[in-house]
Amino acid sequence: MRIMRSLIFLTLCASTPLQAAEITGRVIDADTQMPVADARVRVLNADLAAVTDDRGHFFIRDLAAGIHTLAITHIAYRSGQRRVHVSDEIYVAIEL
Repeated sequence: MRIMRSLIFLTLCASTPLQAAEITGRVIDADTQMPVADARVRVLNADLAAVTDDRGHFFIRDLAAGIHTLAITHIAYRSGQRRVHVSDEIYVAIEL
């Protein structure tokens, strides 16, 4: 029974991130300052991404704390990247 409890505990610890962080932000047009809808914001080296809504907002959760690079793409704009340091929650404003 003691071994079974230890195995369950270790399994739960391995599947739960130590510190989950969140990125929220907005993508806007650099010239007009208007929101960019349907832009894809992807965290490089992670299986996490979001698409901006009609007001340019996006939200990515369950991200490990640390330094990450965001790749921002949209069919009508030149792609860009932004390096961010995430510790808990962060808001990022991105211009394309």
